[in-house]
Amino acid sequence: AETKLSKKELKKLAKKAEKDGAKAKGGNKAPDAAAEAAPPKPKEAVFFLANASKDECTSTLKATIAAAAFDITLARAPATKKVPSIFNTTPTLFEGSNPSVVAFGGNGIAKALALIGSKDTNRNDAAMIDEWLEVERNSLRKCAPPAVQTEALVRVEEALSSGCGSFLVGGHLSIA
Repeated sequence: AETKLSKKELKKLAKKAEKDGAKAKGGNKAPDAAAEAAPPKPKEAVFFLANASKDECTSTLKATIAAAAFDITLARAPATKKVPSIFNTTPTLFEGSNPSVVAFGGNGIAKALALIGSKDTNRNDAAMIDEWLEVERNSLRKCAPPAVQTEALVRVEEALSSGCGSFLVGGHLSIA
């Protein structure tokens, strides 16, 4: 004699069969089609700073601020990291998986990190960014005469007031 099952019993059996099938495939749930189709997330690059100094080194400070501003992982290079002899006294930037030098010096490292991390990089702005880095290097450092520093600050103020008011170059964060 055949026994008829109630709807409730049929649902229980269907659920049990579904669980048993999922276990046989190695999981509790069926895989999500979107998860299967998603490309793997690229591995984030890690950059290292060799010859970094914590004692009033503006180059190290510029590098760490640029890394933070452009959301780039920057770590101190291991002591065993060999630096080419011409760079042995200035901070030097290396990419983790590539042993060659990426950049050296405060402005060079800051510019490299900005180019790597900026999503709004406009290649046409590169010349203006270089110019502002030169203004900083030649006119805004402690060694510049006070009159030169004042003139440079007037140029900065004029550039900010003639643009969007927040950025020296373009309408977005740049190393300038």
